[in-house]
Amino acid sequence: MRSLIEELLYISKERVRAEFITGYKSIESVYSFVLGYGAAARRAKFDDQRFKAFCQWLMKRGDFPNNGWAEKLLADCKGDSKAAVDVFLDRVEKFVEEGG
Repeated sequence: MRSLIEELLYISKERVRAEFITGYKSIESVYSFVLGYGAAARRAKFDDQRFKAFCQWLMKRGDFPNNGWAEKLLADCKGDSKAAVDVFLDRVEKFVEEGG
């Protein structure tokens, strides 16, 4: 099983077609995809250290408050769910660029 980061990078590269992977290009769909992938990883006993590091990275940046990254990005984007997806995928790319 690959890290969720690898899957999110694929989605990021295919932004125009993100809805084919997540169902819709919405932050809610991406969030559901992340939760589902995490559940499958736990069931397969896959310890996704890279995604855990990404979550820690988001927390350090202030992008992972108590109500979660999806809610924060949606608020930051003034309710524009598609824009929140783009911001989230930009965060994934930046994490990887910084060595994550």
